[in-house]
Amino acid sequence: MEIKWSLQELLKKVNEVLEFSHILQVEDELKTREKEILAVSDVTVNGTISVLKEEFILSYNMEYFLTLPSSRSLIPVKKLFSIQVTEVFMTKESFEQKKLEDLEEEVLIIEANTLSLSESVKDNILLEIPLKVLTEEEEHTTHLPKGQDWEVISEEGFKSRSKQSEEEATSPFSGLEDLFKEDE
Repeated sequence: MEIKWSLQELLKKVNEVLEFSHILQVEDELKTREKEILAVSDVTVNGTISVLKEEFILSYNMEYFLTLPSSRSLIPVKKLFSIQVTEVFMTKESFEQKKLEDLEEEVLIIEANTLSLSESVKDNILLEIPLKVLTEEEEHTTHLPKGQDWEVISEEGFKSRSKQSEEEATSPFSGLEDLFKEDE
């Protein structure tokens, strides 16, 4: 179900704060927008919308479970997210009348005659998808996966190997270092 407010109705409540509480089902749309998403639970959203003369301040907390593949092993990982969101919306006309210097925060332009909570929730879920997803076991282990002729190494391991290779390559006599060790 799409949750949105008509700007015409909101403008009747200027200088008021409206409270809301909804449970949104957004899994199908998010899975089509982001192929990495395996599952999204229902999203519990609680917050307020402050109606001002020229802007609308949408502030809410959302909680949901998101299932993504592990970055390392592709095993599904289910994580709980609890996110606080505050967004400022303006109509295109109000935005054009304001000077850019007067705006203290990022402002989102309302394209239609409605303010959509559902779109805000979906966009913010997508923004919060982590780049690195690990299972509980992967987070607590220092062993990285490897196979025949390949291995995953940490950034520190890569730097160490690069430095070692660089040092070996800089000396033209590095191959002769061990030549006389047997004589001593």
